[in-house]
Amino acid sequence: MKSLLTELDEVRGRREKSGLESDHITRLQNKQMTEFQANLRALEIEKSTLRQQCDSQSRELSTLIESQTELTRRLHEEEQRSAR
Repeated sequence: MKSLLTELDEVRGRREKSGLESDHITRLQNKQMTEFQANLRALEIEKSTLRQQCDSQSRELSTLIESQTELTRRLHEEEQRSAR
C-alpha cells in the first residue's frame, strides 16, 4: 500500500511539474507572440514610410526629367537661332 501511495505522490508531482512547465511555455509563447506582433507593426510602418519616400522621389525625378527635357529643347532652339 505504501508503495502505491508513494507512486501516486510521484505521479502527482510529475503532473504538477508538467503543469508548471506548460504554464511557463505558454507565458513564453505569449511574450514571443507579443514581441513578434510589435516587430511586425514596426516593419509595416517602416515599409509604408519607405514606399512614401519612393513615391516622392519618383515624382521628383519625373519633374526633373521634364525640366531637363524642356531646357534641352530651349537650348536646341537657341543653337538653331544662333546658327542662322
